[in-house]
Amino acid sequence: MKFLSKLLLMVGSVVAMSACMAPGGFHRSYGAVWEEEVKLNDGRVIIVQQEKKRPVRENASDEAWVTFNLPEFGAGPIVWHETLLPIILNVDSGNLYMVGTTLTGGDSYLYDCPKPFYVAYIWIKGGGWQRIHFEQIPKSIYDANMVLADSDGKNVPDKVTLELKNSEKFNGDFALPKWYKRVDIHAFDSCKGSTLPANKEWRVSDL
Repeated sequence: MKFLSKLLLMVGSVVAMSACMAPGGFHRSYGAVWEEEVKLNDGRVIIVQQEKKRPVRENASDEAWVTFNLPEFGAGPIVWHETLLPIILNVDSGNLYMVGTTLTGGDSYLYDCPKPFYVAYIWIKGGGWQRIHFEQIPKSIYDANMVLADSDGKNVPDKVTLELKNSEKFNGDFALPKWYKRVDIHAFDSCKGSTLPANKEWRVSDL
């Protein structure tokens, strides 16, 4: 009986380790996926899927995927994938924008130390996401409209309504710094004080 108990324990351990190493197990252990309602400036409310993954590698950056459909910008799903915290998905004057923020000094160097720490993109139909300068972000979309959660998204439920998003649990949290809730030219420089080498030019979207 003792031998059988030990054998079952060993088999259980191997199965658990395999689950963690498999794509599904890795995802459940280090990331999260949810759907959220996002209100655009034109009044539409769209359903967006967010996925967060925290790599197991030491010093690796958290990754974020945002997937949604907007027929006027493409027939199929549009995917944004970066090592940033996505805070804005919006439209202005017929253009589609995404804005994210860096999370660490290391991430900032990957994006050439943006000052302030926002990294913005415009969607080019047929060409994908193209990075733009901070000054090119329309002021009409400065307010964050995506859920402001921890980088790994572990505390986010499977579905996030506008009401839940704007509650004190998430975007309505009074302790949340204002520069996450709304684009602020005076937001801090997360490169300051970092000793990591500069001139890192690759992006997740380039891979």
